[in-house]
Amino acid sequence: MVNEFLMNRVNTAHSLLDEGQVEGALWVLRNIKLRIHDPNVINKIKDKEKTVENEYKTRYSSISGDATRQMEQLSDLNLWRIKEYISFYDQILREHERL
Repeated sequence: MVNEFLMNRVNTAHSLLDEGQVEGALWVLRNIKLRIHDPNVINKIKDKEKTVENEYKTRYSSISGDATRQMEQLSDLNLWRIKEYISFYDQILREHERL
């Protein structure tokens, strides 16, 4: 059950990312935890989310330059954030395949 749900959500987020819908992809990834009930998985998700969001805030606060450069940096930062979540959930899927 965890594998099927996670795989579906990760694939959805990846498709949204491919379509350029960065915010939609992030929304899907950040809301996965609403449907996970395994306390161990929830704790891993919360830890990863805290790490990613803290790093995001740190990197966001260091964005500088002219408006065009700032937009490029923000775009790169958002892609980094989404890739971090996708990689994390892929890792969770691999771990559950072994169980």
